[in-house]
Amino acid sequence: MSSQLESEPFDQLAEPGPRRRVVVGVFAVFAVVATLLLRVAGPAAAAPGDTWTLFDDQIADDFGDWSWAQVDTTSTAEVASGSVAAAVDAGPWEAFYIGSNSSHALPLTGRLEFEVHGGGSASEIGARLLSSGLDLASVPVTPLPNEWTTVSIPLVDLGGPATMSGVWFDNLSADTRVTFHIDNVRIVEGAPPPAQDGPALTVDLTGGVLNRTVVDPATGESSVSTITFPHAISDDIYGMNFVTDEVREELDVPVNRWGGNSTERFNHTIGATNLGNDWFFMNSPDHDPGADHRFEEANQADGTDTILTLPMLGWVAKDESGTCSFPTNDALGATHRVDGQDASEPHYLDTAVQCGNGFIAGERVAGGADPTLTSVAVDERFAADWVRELVDQHGTAAAGGVESYALGNEPGLWYGTHADVRPDPIGRDELIDRNQTWASAVKAIDPTANVIGPVLWSGWSYYVTGDEVEAGLRPGDVPTFTAEYLRGMADASEAAGERLLDKLAINFYDDRVYGGGTDDLRLESTRNLWDPTYAPQDWWVTRDFTLGNGSAVIPRMQTLIDQHYPGTGLAITEYNFGGNDTIAGGLAQADALGIFGREGLDVATIWDPWAEWTGLTPAEWADRPVIDAFRLFRNYDGNGARFGDQAQFATSSDEGAVSVHAATRSTDGALTVLIINKARTDQNVPLTLVGATGDAERWDWSAATDMDIRQSGTVTLGDAEEPLALAARSATLLVLVDVDDSEDPGDPNQDPQNTAPTVSGHARLIEPVSLLDGGPHEGRHLNVVQEAGPTTLDSRLRVDRTEDGWFNGRAKDRAFIAAGTDVCSWYVHADSDRRRIRGTVSFGDAEVLGVIVRNRQLGRSADLAVAGVDYDGDGAERHDRFRLTRSSEGTSLWMNLRADRNVDGIRIITDCG
Repeated sequence: MSSQLESEPFDQLAEPGPRRRVVVGVFAVFAVVATLLLRVAGPAAAAPGDTWTLFDDQIADDFGDWSWAQVDTTSTAEVASGSVAAAVDAGPWEAFYIGSNSSHALPLTGRLEFEVHGGGSASEIGARLLSSGLDLASVPVTPLPNEWTTVSIPLVDLGGPATMSGVWFDNLSADTRVTFHIDNVRIVEGAPPPAQDGPALTVDLTGGVLNRTVVDPATGESSVSTITFPHAISDDIYGMNFVTDEVREELDVPVNRWGGNSTERFNHTIGATNLGNDWFFMNSPDHDPGADHRFEEANQADGTDTILTLPMLGWVAKDESGTCSFPTNDALGATHRVDGQDASEPHYLDTAVQCGNGFIAGERVAGGADPTLTSVAVDERFAADWVRELVDQHGTAAAGGVESYALGNEPGLWYGTHADVRPDPIGRDELIDRNQTWASAVKAIDPTANVIGPVLWSGWSYYVTGDEVEAGLRPGDVPTFTAEYLRGMADASEAAGERLLDKLAINFYDDRVYGGGTDDLRLESTRNLWDPTYAPQDWWVTRDFTLGNGSAVIPRMQTLIDQHYPGTGLAITEYNFGGNDTIAGGLAQADALGIFGREGLDVATIWDPWAEWTGLTPAEWADRPVIDAFRLFRNYDGNGARFGDQAQFATSSDEGAVSVHAATRSTDGALTVLIINKARTDQNVPLTLVGATGDAERWDWSAATDMDIRQSGTVTLGDAEEPLALAARSATLLVLVDVDDSEDPGDPNQDPQNTAPTVSGHARLIEPVSLLDGGPHEGRHLNVVQEAGPTTLDSRLRVDRTEDGWFNGRAKDRAFIAAGTDVCSWYVHADSDRRRIRGTVSFGDAEVLGVIVRNRQLGRSADLAVAGVDYDGDGAERHDRFRLTRSSEGTSLWMNLRADRNVDGIRIITDCG
């Protein structure tokens, strides 16, 4: 096995799991694949001690016989009870498979039971559950010959999934045919275990420091990444790839990425791509022409920033017809035919064309294919032309156009994902040079745009390049690639006189869980993001790419940035912990979002939370547990309430059992604490809050709440007294709105002389949001400046009246404030003209009387009380938005207008509280 791995590093190891990274437009074509994947159904009806029967005299409803062994489910030859049993005649690795198109909830405790008869032999078979289409742990069973026996296997030994879509019993022999009989297959729920005393949790509002020590595997040198609390949480960590309109609008998704394997071959001039290794190297009308523009327009409409992948491979699709790179017949010409391929598929656009998978006897077709059969050669000028087209139609990034351009997609895997046109791995010099060249091309067209790269796939690509892996090189033989890349981009930037790289972009996957794995492992795997001591034994760790140290992805990359190109941001442009339709998957995602904020990540965009191959409806997409994880941070109450934007120091004495994340919210000063119980048992955990006390709202999410986020009373926070009771496998969000920190003499809100209304604002620009009391404020944030007040008007003032709900600049919303009225005036603007004015300003007890939008074209002090004004310059009034909300905590005004288009700033007129 090891010699095979060494000789075939890419074919056997490099591709990160069964990721089908194809843009959404082509999925309907592959309906046959969709039937193999699953959508969530309701939970199995079982109370503790109940039995859920999958097969006795017949297979249960919603399940079928999906076997690939010879199976007779009506056999009377050998029966344990009832009238029939399943007679199985299985060749090597063949199975009796009871499968479903749905996922069914399982109890956290219980067992799989069945009766088995060994026929005339005692050959070993395996029992295995499936969850979300993925097979989990297999438990070997040796039936007794000519005798029925009862087998009882704890669910935890079968991977302990939260849902199951089937069970199979397979022949574990590689060379022997076996016969056996199965009867009475059932899930028996066990009594819930007693609650355990969980780890101690602490949230300290007075501050704290976390130090992460990482080791450079090439040099053996240690570096410390230090995180100081409190600090701002970047809003951009809540991003997604190809987000649906419904989810983007509900969750106010800050970043939407156009990425994945197919985007590396996307030809924007014709709206076509080549699907590469993901689907038989077929050309496809992946998007019709103009879809890239509609992608940006939809993002603009909702105030979402775009990350757009620029093809950097050097080849893009030349047409959208039924062509492919490795045809197995003469339909594309006899000279292009490649015989003997391991698999083929008719091209969905032209079934006369048979397309191969590019493998013969497990080996890639040597030398690739004729690239001109499917593709045309391009260079950085092609990318620059696309950027110019996008700027012409949507404006520069500063004016609201595409915010960020990614330099290619996972170049370390090109020699596999795009082996037809790039059969040889790329080396570090070529990769760095391409990044420098493409970055310069982007900046020449739009110097205000962010450039991010090199979008490394994960695993060994952080440390070495594909040609070095093929040559057997490891860190220590060569410098750490990411360090050399950052130095190369820094040197090129210095020579160019401008920053060419704004963010280091990487992808991250733990294939032990993304392509399968158990729920326990999934919940543990988030430690890869931060914990230097967590060294999972997947293949690239055991082969010494980290010298046996943990991945610690965020602190590891941050130390390299600090050493080699300070000021560069860090983006994880793809990640997914799997199990997106399970409780464990949702909890892992919630934990990851908390970790992103705690560790100071700049950008994160999850890959494929929708399970793109399943053909789910938009409503079903939005109802997956992984989306509930985002709701805990973006919309936990259904009305847009959010987790805080200022990370606070929070610790757990055992993060493997229970993790805790805390942050304060700039809009109202509330403290939010998210507690994730990863254990299979209820936990009673003591929570100590240092620096504040008060009663917090409690919100819970688990199977016990039917997978809904529900408010469940209040909890008094302060010194730990009564432990918090946490349900097994659950998330609990505590929201302390009235934070009592009166012991802090430096709090201006406690100053009895401070009688003016307290104003705070925040905006999702590009840097982390921050609390602003007045202004100006350094950094790229929203500024709130008190202009005047109290002031008595000497004449009436015409304003745009804000009302509950949406305001669209209509004449009926005009109002006048009478002369003699005492008012306060606040000017709101982005202190960089590159960003939209977007965020919330809170005014405490003051009443918002109206707003005046200040417009550069009409003068800085112009009162734009004019019907039909297109405030954000997008050609439509419908996107010019304000929303006024009132609550017991005061009045807040949410706004979303584009800076540096038409809008210069907003003057808000209030009474003085």
